[in-house]
Parts: sequence; structure tokens; C-alpha cells
Amino acid sequence: MWETALDTRSERMHIRALMPIGYLAVLAERTGLKTVTNLSQVVRREQTTNKHWSAVEALAKETNPEGFAVWQAAQLHPVPS
Repeated sequence: MWETALDTRSERMHIRALMPIGYLAVLAERTGLKTVTNLSQVVRREQTTNKHWSAVEALAKETNPEGFAVWQAAQLHPVPS
């Protein structure tokens, strides 16, 4: 399992919390993008309709399968604020 940069125990988990340290370089390599600015925005804003979102989800699941399952379930059944 990868080491992540953030604690994943917040009330509303963001997918960024599941990303490993150095995740932008990994995503850039996997998607073939030369700049990481767009990838950073995709992750930070959770742009699930972006064509690179599947790479984001795959890395999150690979990094922290249990945390990804919790995040994914929250997307399907959001907790009211």
C-alpha cells in the first residue's frame, strides 16, 4: 500500500486524501499528459466527468482500497450536511 499525504478520517472524505505522495507524477505518466495542472484540478475538484477520472479512481483504489470503498459508497449515498 502507498503512503498517503493526508489523513482519511475527515467527515467528508475527498479523493485527494486517498492519493499517494507524488500522485500527480504517477497520474501524468498513466494518462500521458505532460503537464500536471489539469490533473491537479481534476483531483481537487473531483471532476468525475473528466476523461482522466478513471485513472484517478484507479490510483485511489490501488493506494487505499478500504478508503476508496468508503469514498465510493459516500458518492452513491451522500450524507446530508
